[in-house]
Amino acid sequence: MGGNPEDIDKAKQEPSRTQGKVREELKASFEKLRAFTEAAGSDPSKYGDGQFEELMKPIQDWMEKNCQ
Repeated sequence: MGGNPEDIDKAKQEPSRTQGKVREELKASFEKLRAFTEAAGSDPSKYGDGQFEELMKPIQDWMEKNCQ
């Protein structure tokens, strides 16, 4: 992510945009991600501490397992 303002804006919008479309087993992960992006706001330092990546991991793991 690197703190690029455009990337941060995209990261903030994505969980809310896609949450209603995800499978039941991912809803909790998306809710945590949405809460993080809302709390982080536009502060680029929040996206550089590994927390965003940690919250994305269950979603990415599920996608790798189920979307090939």
